[in-house]
Amino acid sequence: MQLFPYAIQTIILAGSAITIFLLVMHIRGIKNSPGSYRSVFNALKDGVLVLDDRDIVVNVNLAAASLFQDAGQLIGRDIISLFPKWDEWQRDNPPDEFVQEISKETAGNPLTLSLHVTSLFDSRGRRNGRALFIRDVTGQKLAQEQIAEDSRMKSQLLASLGHDLRSPLGAIIGYAEMLKDGSFGSMSNAQVNAASEILDGATQLLAFMNNLIGQIQLETGKIVLQEYPFEVEEVIGPLLSTMNFHALKKGLILEQTFDPNLPSRLIGDQFWLRQIVMNLVHNSVKFTRNGYVRVSFAKRSEEQWMIQVADTGIGIPIDAQKRVFEAFEQVQNVETAKQIGSGLGLSIVAGLTSSMKGIIELQSEEGKGTTFSVILPLKAPVVQGIHQT
Repeated sequence: MQLFPYAIQTIILAGSAITIFLLVMHIRGIKNSPGSYRSVFNALKDGVLVLDDRDIVVNVNLAAASLFQDAGQLIGRDIISLFPKWDEWQRDNPPDEFVQEISKETAGNPLTLSLHVTSLFDSRGRRNGRALFIRDVTGQKLAQEQIAEDSRMKSQLLASLGHDLRSPLGAIIGYAEMLKDGSFGSMSNAQVNAASEILDGATQLLAFMNNLIGQIQLETGKIVLQEYPFEVEEVIGPLLSTMNFHALKKGLILEQTFDPNLPSRLIGDQFWLRQIVMNLVHNSVKFTRNGYVRVSFAKRSEEQWMIQVADTGIGIPIDAQKRVFEAFEQVQNVETAKQIGSGLGLSIVAGLTSSMKGIIELQSEEGKGTTFSVILPLKAPVVQGIHQT
Protein backbone atom coordinates (compact mmCIF):
# COMPACT_ATOMS: atom_id res chain seq x y z
CA MET A 1 0.00 0.00 0.00
CA GLN A 2 1.29 3.47 -0.83
CA LEU A 3 2.24 5.50 2.19
CA PHE A 4 0.50 8.73 1.11
CA PRO A 5 -1.87 8.35 -1.85
CA TYR A 6 -2.30 12.11 -2.30
CA ALA A 7 -0.72 14.96 -4.25
CA ILE A 8 0.20 18.26 -2.66
CA GLN A 9 2.81 20.96 -3.19
CA THR A 10 3.81 23.58 -0.59
CA ILE A 11 1.91 24.20 2.63
CA ILE A 12 2.27 27.39 4.66
CA LEU A 13 2.17 26.67 8.38
CA ALA A 14 2.53 29.33 11.05
CA GLY A 15 4.60 31.55 8.79
CA SER A 16 6.97 28.77 7.62
CA ALA A 17 6.97 27.13 4.19
CA ILE A 18 7.04 23.33 4.62
CA THR A 19 7.41 21.28 1.47
CA ILE A 20 5.72 17.99 2.26
CA PHE A 21 7.28 16.06 -0.58
CA LEU A 22 6.35 12.77 1.02
CA LEU A 23 2.69 13.47 0.31
CA VAL A 24 3.25 13.54 -3.44
CA MET A 25 1.75 10.53 -5.08
CA HIS A 26 4.18 9.94 -7.98
CA ILE A 27 7.54 10.82 -6.46
CA ARG A 28 10.32 8.72 -7.95
CA GLY A 29 11.52 6.03 -5.58
CA ILE A 30 8.59 6.13 -3.13
CA LYS A 31 7.76 2.49 -3.81
CA ASN A 32 11.34 1.39 -3.35
CA SER A 33 12.06 3.13 -0.05
CA PRO A 34 8.86 3.85 1.88
CA GLY A 35 10.74 3.52 5.17
CA SER A 36 12.83 6.62 4.48
CA TYR A 37 9.72 8.69 3.88
CA ARG A 38 8.15 7.34 7.08
CA SER A 39 11.32 8.44 8.94
CA VAL A 40 11.07 11.95 7.56
CA PHE A 41 7.33 12.04 8.29
CA ASN A 42 7.91 11.05 11.91
CA ALA A 43 10.79 13.53 12.27
CA LEU A 44 8.48 16.51 11.69
CA LYS A 45 8.09 18.53 14.89
CA ASP A 46 4.52 19.48 14.04
CA GLY A 47 1.82 16.88 14.39
CA VAL A 48 0.32 15.67 11.10
CA LEU A 49 -2.97 13.88 10.55
CA VAL A 50 -3.86 12.68 7.04
CA LEU A 51 -7.54 12.24 6.16
CA ASP A 52 -9.17 10.52 3.23
CA ASP A 53 -12.05 11.96 1.20
CA ARG A 54 -14.53 10.92 3.92
CA ASP A 55 -12.54 12.76 6.64
CA ILE A 56 -11.34 9.47 8.14
CA VAL A 57 -7.83 9.44 9.66
CA VAL A 58 -5.54 7.26 7.51
CA ASN A 59 -2.11 8.34 8.74
CA VAL A 60 -0.53 9.91 11.83
CA ASN A 61 3.03 10.93 12.61
CA LEU A 62 4.69 10.55 16.00
CA ALA A 63 4.18 14.19 17.02
CA ALA A 64 0.43 13.92 16.47
CA ALA A 65 0.37 10.55 18.24
CA SER A 66 2.02 12.19 21.23
CA LEU A 67 -0.59 14.95 21.32
CA PHE A 68 -3.44 12.45 21.14
CA GLN A 69 -1.66 9.77 23.21
CA ASP A 70 -2.27 6.79 20.91
CA ALA A 71 -1.62 6.65 17.16
CA GLY A 72 -3.05 3.17 16.75
CA GLN A 73 -6.47 4.23 17.94
CA LEU A 74 -6.44 7.36 15.79
CA ILE A 75 -6.22 5.60 12.44
CA GLY A 76 -9.67 4.80 11.15
CA ARG A 77 -11.46 7.36 13.29
CA ASP A 78 -13.74 10.05 11.92
CA ILE A 79 -12.10 13.45 12.43
CA ILE A 80 -15.23 14.78 14.10
CA SER A 81 -14.58 12.40 17.00
CA LEU A 82 -11.32 14.25 17.63
CA PHE A 83 -12.65 17.71 16.89
CA PRO A 84 -16.40 17.95 17.68
CA LYS A 85 -16.58 21.41 16.04
CA TRP A 86 -15.18 20.12 12.73
CA ASP A 87 -18.42 20.68 10.79
CA GLU A 88 -18.76 24.17 12.26
CA TRP A 89 -15.19 25.05 11.24
CA GLN A 90 -15.81 23.90 7.69
CA ARG A 91 -19.01 25.91 7.51
CA ASP A 92 -17.33 29.12 8.75
CA ASN A 93 -14.10 28.87 6.71
CA PRO A 94 -12.99 28.48 3.08
CA PRO A 95 -13.41 24.89 1.88
CA ASP A 96 -9.80 24.18 0.87
CA GLU A 97 -7.72 25.69 3.67
CA PHE A 98 -8.22 27.25 7.09
CA VAL A 99 -6.52 27.80 10.44
CA GLN A 100 -8.13 27.19 13.80
CA GLU A 101 -6.91 27.66 17.37
CA ILE A 102 -8.03 25.01 19.82
CA SER A 103 -7.56 24.20 23.49
CA LYS A 104 -6.78 20.68 24.65
CA GLU A 105 -5.65 18.93 27.82
CA THR A 106 -2.96 16.25 27.65
CA ALA A 107 -1.77 14.39 30.74
CA GLY A 108 -3.49 16.99 32.87
CA ASN A 109 -1.71 19.91 31.15
CA PRO A 110 -3.76 22.53 29.23
CA LEU A 111 -2.46 23.09 25.71
CA THR A 112 -3.19 25.65 23.02
CA LEU A 113 -2.85 24.21 19.54
CA SER A 114 -2.80 25.88 16.15
CA LEU A 115 -4.55 23.64 13.62
CA HIS A 116 -3.80 24.28 9.94
CA VAL A 117 -6.07 22.33 7.57
CA THR A 118 -5.27 22.09 3.88
CA SER A 119 -6.82 20.04 1.08
CA LEU A 120 -5.05 17.25 -0.79
CA PHE A 121 -5.66 16.70 -4.52
CA ASP A 122 -5.12 13.83 -6.89
CA SER A 123 -3.32 14.08 -10.22
CA ARG A 124 -6.51 15.34 -11.87
CA GLY A 125 -6.90 18.21 -9.43
CA ARG A 126 -9.76 16.66 -7.51
CA ARG A 127 -9.76 16.93 -3.73
CA ASN A 128 -9.46 13.48 -2.22
CA GLY A 129 -8.33 14.18 1.32
CA ARG A 130 -6.96 16.64 3.82
CA ALA A 131 -3.80 17.17 5.83
CA LEU A 132 -3.98 18.60 9.34
CA PHE A 133 -0.85 20.22 10.73
CA ILE A 134 -0.92 20.74 14.48
CA ARG A 135 1.50 23.01 16.31
CA ASP A 136 1.73 23.45 20.06
CA VAL A 137 1.59 27.24 20.62
CA THR A 138 0.99 27.09 24.38
CA GLY A 139 4.25 28.89 25.16
CA GLN A 140 3.55 31.64 22.61
CA LYS A 141 0.02 32.06 23.94
CA LEU A 142 1.21 32.37 27.54
CA ALA A 143 3.85 34.90 26.45
CA GLN A 144 1.22 36.98 24.62
CA GLU A 145 -1.07 36.89 27.65
CA GLN A 146 1.79 37.98 29.88
CA ILE A 147 2.63 40.87 27.55
CA ALA A 148 -1.03 41.93 27.52
CA GLU A 149 -1.19 41.77 31.32
CA ASP A 150 2.05 43.77 31.66
CA SER A 151 0.66 46.38 29.25
CA ARG A 152 -2.60 46.58 31.22
CA MET A 153 -0.71 47.04 34.51
CA LYS A 154 1.51 49.71 32.94
CA SER A 155 -1.51 51.58 31.59
CA GLN A 156 -3.30 51.38 34.93
CA LEU A 157 -0.22 52.61 36.82
CA LEU A 158 0.38 55.54 34.46
CA ALA A 159 -3.30 56.49 34.47
CA SER A 160 -3.36 56.50 38.29
CA LEU A 161 -0.13 58.47 38.40
CA GLY A 162 -1.49 61.02 35.94
CA HIS A 163 -4.69 61.44 37.93
CA ASP A 164 -2.80 61.90 41.21
CA LEU A 165 -0.45 64.48 39.69
CA ARG A 166 -3.00 66.59 37.86
CA SER A 167 -4.80 67.70 41.02
CA PRO A 168 -1.76 69.28 42.75
CA LEU A 169 -0.59 70.71 39.42
CA GLY A 170 -3.94 72.42 39.05
CA ALA A 171 -3.46 74.06 42.45
CA ILE A 172 0.09 75.18 41.56
CA ILE A 173 -1.09 76.70 38.29
CA GLY A 174 -4.02 78.44 39.97
CA TYR A 175 -1.94 80.04 42.72
CA ALA A 176 0.85 80.98 40.28
CA GLU A 177 -1.71 82.81 38.10
CA MET A 178 -3.11 84.63 41.15
CA LEU A 179 0.40 85.67 42.26
CA LYS A 180 1.25 86.84 38.74
CA ASP A 181 -1.98 88.88 38.49
CA GLY A 182 -1.41 90.54 41.86
CA SER A 183 -4.34 88.90 43.65
CA PHE A 184 -2.29 88.75 46.88
CA GLY A 185 -0.87 92.24 46.61
CA SER A 186 1.62 94.10 44.49
CA MET A 187 4.78 92.30 43.43
CA SER A 188 8.11 93.35 42.04
CA ASN A 189 9.08 92.55 38.47
CA ALA A 190 11.37 89.81 39.70
CA GLN A 191 8.51 88.23 41.67
CA VAL A 192 6.16 88.45 38.69
CA ASN A 193 8.79 86.78 36.49
CA ALA A 194 9.27 84.05 39.10
CA ALA A 195 5.52 83.41 39.24
CA SER A 196 5.45 83.30 35.44
CA GLU A 197 8.23 80.71 35.38
CA ILE A 198 6.35 78.58 37.94
CA LEU A 199 3.20 78.89 35.86
CA ASP A 200 5.04 77.97 32.66
CA GLY A 201 6.81 74.96 34.18
CA ALA A 202 3.67 73.63 35.87
CA THR A 203 1.64 74.08 32.67
CA GLN A 204 4.22 72.20 30.62
CA LEU A 205 4.24 69.38 33.17
CA LEU A 206 0.42 69.27 33.11
CA ALA A 207 0.49 69.13 29.30
CA PHE A 208 2.95 66.24 29.49
CA MET A 209 0.69 64.34 31.91
CA ASN A 210 -2.32 64.98 29.68
CA ASN A 211 -0.36 63.67 26.70
CA LEU A 212 0.79 60.61 28.61
CA ILE A 213 -2.76 59.77 29.68
CA GLY A 214 -4.04 60.54 26.18
CA GLN A 215 -1.45 58.19 24.64
CA ILE A 216 -2.53 55.40 27.00
CA GLN A 217 -6.18 55.99 26.15
CA LEU A 218 -5.40 55.93 22.43
CA GLU A 219 -3.39 52.71 22.73
CA THR A 220 -6.11 50.99 24.74
CA GLY A 221 -8.99 52.36 22.65
CA LYS A 222 -10.47 54.24 25.60
CA ILE A 223 -10.66 57.69 24.03
CA VAL A 224 -14.29 58.80 24.35
CA LEU A 225 -15.25 61.97 22.48
CA GLN A 226 -17.73 64.25 24.26
CA GLU A 227 -19.09 66.38 21.43
CA TYR A 228 -21.01 69.54 22.30
CA PRO A 229 -21.45 72.98 20.68
CA PHE A 230 -18.55 75.33 21.42
CA GLU A 231 -17.25 78.74 20.40
CA VAL A 232 -14.33 78.28 18.01
CA GLU A 233 -12.36 81.12 19.65
CA GLU A 234 -12.59 79.29 22.97
CA VAL A 235 -10.40 76.52 21.62
CA ILE A 236 -7.35 78.75 21.73
CA GLY A 237 -8.49 81.43 24.20
CA PRO A 238 -7.62 79.62 27.46
CA LEU A 239 -4.25 78.59 26.01
CA LEU A 240 -3.06 82.02 24.89
CA SER A 241 -1.63 83.17 28.21
CA THR A 242 0.70 80.21 28.61
CA MET A 243 1.60 79.92 24.91
CA ASN A 244 2.24 83.66 24.61
CA PHE A 245 4.54 83.59 27.61
CA HIS A 246 6.55 80.73 26.14
CA ALA A 247 6.72 82.44 22.71
CA LEU A 248 7.70 85.84 24.11
CA LYS A 249 10.57 84.26 26.05
CA LYS A 250 12.06 83.32 22.67
CA GLY A 251 11.17 86.61 20.99
CA LEU A 252 8.57 84.98 18.72
CA ILE A 253 5.30 86.45 17.47
CA LEU A 254 2.27 84.27 18.19
CA GLU A 255 -0.58 85.08 15.83
CA GLN A 256 -4.13 83.77 15.54
CA THR A 257 -6.53 84.17 12.65
CA PHE A 258 -10.16 83.14 12.11
CA ASP A 259 -11.74 82.62 8.72
CA PRO A 260 -14.95 84.72 8.54
CA ASN A 261 -16.55 81.92 6.49
CA LEU A 262 -16.10 79.46 9.36
CA PRO A 263 -19.16 79.24 11.67
CA SER A 264 -18.43 80.82 15.04
CA ARG A 265 -19.85 77.75 16.77
CA LEU A 266 -19.14 74.12 15.96
CA ILE A 267 -19.82 70.74 17.50
CA GLY A 268 -16.89 68.73 18.82
CA ASP A 269 -14.84 67.73 21.84
CA GLN A 270 -13.41 71.02 23.06
CA PHE A 271 -11.02 69.38 25.55
CA TRP A 272 -9.27 67.21 22.97
CA LEU A 273 -9.32 69.99 20.36
CA ARG A 274 -7.36 72.12 22.81
CA GLN A 275 -4.92 69.25 23.22
CA ILE A 276 -4.38 69.27 19.46
CA VAL A 277 -3.79 73.03 19.36
CA MET A 278 -1.59 73.01 22.48
CA ASN A 279 0.66 70.26 21.14
CA LEU A 280 1.01 71.78 17.67
CA VAL A 281 1.79 75.26 19.02
CA HIS A 282 4.14 73.94 21.69
CA ASN A 283 5.99 71.93 19.03
CA SER A 284 6.29 74.97 16.74
CA VAL A 285 7.48 77.30 19.49
CA LYS A 286 10.03 74.74 20.65
CA PHE A 287 11.66 74.40 17.23
CA THR A 288 11.43 78.01 16.01
CA ARG A 289 14.39 80.30 16.75
CA ASN A 290 12.94 83.50 15.32
CA GLY A 291 9.97 84.72 13.34
CA TYR A 292 6.42 83.67 14.11
CA VAL A 293 4.01 80.89 14.96
CA ARG A 294 0.60 81.36 13.35
CA VAL A 295 -2.57 79.54 14.43
CA SER A 296 -5.42 79.60 11.91
CA PHE A 297 -8.98 78.33 12.04
CA ALA A 298 -10.55 78.09 8.60
CA LYS A 299 -13.35 76.55 6.60
CA ARG A 300 -11.75 74.02 4.28
CA SER A 301 -14.91 73.08 2.36
CA GLU A 302 -18.63 72.68 2.90
CA GLU A 303 -17.93 69.47 4.81
CA GLN A 304 -14.60 70.26 6.49
CA TRP A 305 -12.90 72.80 8.73
CA MET A 306 -9.22 73.13 9.54
CA ILE A 307 -6.87 73.94 12.40
CA GLN A 308 -3.56 75.04 10.94
CA VAL A 309 -0.31 75.86 12.77
CA ALA A 310 2.49 77.35 10.68
CA ASP A 311 5.94 78.44 11.85
CA THR A 312 9.25 79.76 10.56
CA GLY A 313 11.23 77.11 12.42
CA ILE A 314 13.96 74.65 11.57
CA GLY A 315 11.71 72.42 9.45
CA ILE A 316 11.53 68.63 9.23
CA PRO A 317 13.65 66.57 6.80
CA ILE A 318 11.65 64.68 4.17
CA ASP A 319 12.90 61.29 5.38
CA ALA A 320 11.67 62.05 8.92
CA GLN A 321 8.23 63.44 8.09
CA LYS A 322 6.49 60.06 8.29
CA ARG A 323 8.11 59.21 11.62
CA VAL A 324 7.25 62.37 13.55
CA PHE A 325 3.73 61.09 14.25
CA GLU A 326 5.01 57.98 16.02
CA ALA A 327 4.97 57.88 19.83
CA PHE A 328 8.28 58.88 21.50
CA GLU A 329 9.78 59.79 18.12
CA GLN A 330 11.85 62.95 17.64
CA VAL A 331 13.90 64.15 14.70
CA GLN A 332 17.57 63.86 15.55
CA ASN A 333 19.76 66.82 14.70
CA VAL A 334 21.80 69.51 16.45
CA GLU A 335 18.78 71.74 17.14
CA THR A 336 16.48 69.03 18.47
CA ALA A 337 19.25 67.71 20.71
CA LYS A 338 19.01 70.99 22.64
CA GLN A 339 15.32 70.44 23.36
CA ILE A 340 13.81 68.30 26.09
CA GLY A 341 10.57 66.50 25.31
CA SER A 342 8.71 63.21 25.45
CA GLY A 343 8.06 62.86 21.72
CA LEU A 344 4.36 62.31 22.43
CA GLY A 345 2.88 65.59 21.18
CA LEU A 346 2.53 64.84 17.47
CA SER A 347 1.58 61.23 18.17
CA ILE A 348 -1.32 62.52 20.29
CA VAL A 349 -2.33 64.95 17.53
CA ALA A 350 -2.36 62.16 14.93
CA GLY A 351 -4.29 59.79 17.20
CA LEU A 352 -6.90 62.37 18.17
CA THR A 353 -7.32 63.51 14.57
CA SER A 354 -7.97 59.92 13.53
CA SER A 355 -10.47 59.46 16.39
CA MET A 356 -12.31 62.55 15.16
CA LYS A 357 -12.50 61.08 11.62
CA GLY A 358 -10.12 63.72 10.32
CA ILE A 359 -6.79 63.79 8.51
CA ILE A 360 -3.53 65.61 9.18
CA GLU A 361 -1.32 67.15 6.52
CA LEU A 362 2.32 68.17 6.88
CA GLN A 363 4.30 70.58 4.73
CA SER A 364 7.86 71.36 5.71
CA GLU A 365 11.20 72.45 4.34
CA GLU A 366 14.42 72.37 6.30
CA GLY A 367 15.43 75.82 7.48
CA LYS A 368 12.22 77.46 6.27
CA GLY A 369 9.46 76.23 8.55
CA THR A 370 6.65 73.75 8.98
CA THR A 371 2.87 73.81 8.55
CA PHE A 372 0.57 71.26 10.18
CA SER A 373 -3.05 71.17 9.00
CA VAL A 374 -5.63 69.19 10.97
CA ILE A 375 -8.71 68.76 8.76
CA LEU A 376 -11.91 67.72 10.54
CA PRO A 377 -15.56 67.11 9.62
CA LEU A 378 -17.54 70.35 9.78
CA LYS A 379 -20.37 69.96 12.30
CA ALA A 380 -22.33 73.14 13.00
CA PRO A 381 -25.14 73.38 15.56
CA VAL A 382 -28.67 73.46 14.22
CA VAL A 383 -30.57 76.60 15.22
CA GLN A 384 -34.35 76.61 14.65
CA GLY A 385 -34.16 73.91 12.02
CA ILE A 386 -31.25 75.37 10.02
CA HIS A 387 -27.52 75.11 10.33
CA GLN A 388 -25.78 78.13 11.83
CA THR A 389 -23.80 80.16 9.31
